[in-house]
Amino acid sequence: MSLSYFWQLIKNKKLVIGIFVLAFLIVGVGLTLAQPLKYSSSLRLLVVQDSGAVAGDPYAMARSNEYLSDVLSKVTYSTSFYGRAMSAGFNIDKAYFGNTNKKAAKNWNKTIEVKKINNTGIISVTAYHPEPGQAERIARAVGYVLITQNQNYHGLGDKVSLKLLDEPINSAWPVKPNLLLNATLSLFLGLVFGLIYVYLFGEAKNDNVSGYGEPTQSEDWIKELKLASANEPVQANWQPMAEAPFIPEDNDWLNDWR
Repeated sequence: MSLSYFWQLIKNKKLVIGIFVLAFLIVGVGLTLAQPLKYSSSLRLLVVQDSGAVAGDPYAMARSNEYLSDVLSKVTYSTSFYGRAMSAGFNIDKAYFGNTNKKAAKNWNKTIEVKKINNTGIISVTAYHPEPGQAERIARAVGYVLITQNQNYHGLGDKVSLKLLDEPINSAWPVKPNLLLNATLSLFLGLVFGLIYVYLFGEAKNDNVSGYGEPTQSEDWIKELKLASANEPVQANWQPMAEAPFIPEDNDWLNDWR
């Protein structure tokens, strides 16, 4: 199938493609809105080591800070850290996480996002919750436990400390799920599936798209006939045959005359 032919198919099947796009958009937005909308609250912490922790080598200290920030960011997802955060006195709604350890651990991992910022020794903490106030409390609890109880997760004791860089910043609008991203993805998938459908099933049998190549088999003989006619020489001095003289069927009069 040539590109021009496929393009004409697309123009002829715009309605079909539009139906695919609309269907995917409705499903994508519906699934997005079916989930609870969540606000976010974010803060940042800086890992600091005493100068004696690493023997006077700035590069080694930087590498050590990066390693510690990686370790501390990962331990926040543990059940022990969850228990410390719940007991930190920030009035977090514990019922939101479920009444079993398994549910609590699963929901806790969905609620927080803690990660290191490469080569900086900085830890980014973000909490998500349907209530903005609860999101802020969770973020503060995570930061508080990291600052006051980080010694429980490394072997350097009081030689390592964490400093609060930013107070929690709360989102003004829900950020999860991402409605704009999901809608864009749904539009893209609808367009792709619509084009695939047109490519595979858009051309009916013996259906020729107007003016764009790839004729049906029944039209081949017409093209061959036109080509043969165009190649035949034309006689330049052609004139119509003179009309034959009239000769009566009874020739007796001619014999008598002779």
